Amino acid sequence: MDLGLKDKVVALSGGGRKGGIGWATIRELKQAGAKVMMGDIEIDPAYEELTKDGTVDTTALDLSRPGNPEKLVQRTVDRFGKLDILINNLGVTIFRSGFLGVEDDDWDMIFRTNFLSNVRASRAAMPHLIENKGVIVNLASTLGTTPTPSLVDYSAFKAATLNLTKCLSEEFNPQGVRVVAVSPGAVLTPHWTREGGAFDMMAAEQGVEVETLRDEIIPKMFGMTTGRMVWPEEIAAAICFAASQRAGSLSGMALTVDAGSVKTI
Repeated sequence: MDLGLKDKVVALSGGGRKGGIGWATIRELKQAGAKVMMGDIEIDPAYEELTKDGTVDTTALDLSRPGNPEKLVQRTVDRFGKLDILINNLGVTIFRSGFLGVEDDDWDMIFRTNFLSNVRASRAAMPHLIENKGVIVNLASTLGTTPTPSLVDYSAFKAATLNLTKCLSEEFNPQGVRVVAVSPGAVLTPHWTREGGAFDMMAAEQGVEVETLRDEIIPKMFGMTTGRMVWPEEIAAAICFAASQRAGSLSGMALTVDAGSVKTI
């Protein structure tokens, strides 16, 4: 199915690590003929292969800091001449002991990284998106509507992202800008799979093999009716569809891709 993304220009925040949602999304966009500028605090050397033909570029920026989301937008326009799509993908996940274990500095860091970066990038991008009848895709989470005490700050700001999506859609959709969220469940990203990541920590705590945790325990724990975790490529496909002409009537809503883990209607 042709998504009509050929020659569209995309700014994408986060995704500096190979194997994550941002990486998978850039590969999908590149295959569809789009041009992408990716910004993150660190850039995986694997991006050298993706950037060879000039359709993908990267810029090293700490997007939690004031002014840097705006730089991502401006560098995209400077590099490719316009901006059609903004994908707010930046986010960090830190497991907590519970609400009382989260200090002010922790709340502030998650706020600046997971939410305020979206606000700043969207504000900078909006004039370009109005001009080009563009799209914003915000990466939310099923935890935005299914709170988890061990991720209390993460959950709160994902709920805020869902609300921001609706607010921006309400104001700017009449001006031709669609704003959509994608809400993943548990995705098989480097957060889980890297050495010392969530799989290794949980397997050590429970005294089980990583494979058993990944293939049996986690799917049951999250109630995944598919029997497995979500693949990054599946989230990337949802993001690209949401950003495409094929989704022209989607705005102010969230596409949930969660392996059947959310049980509410």
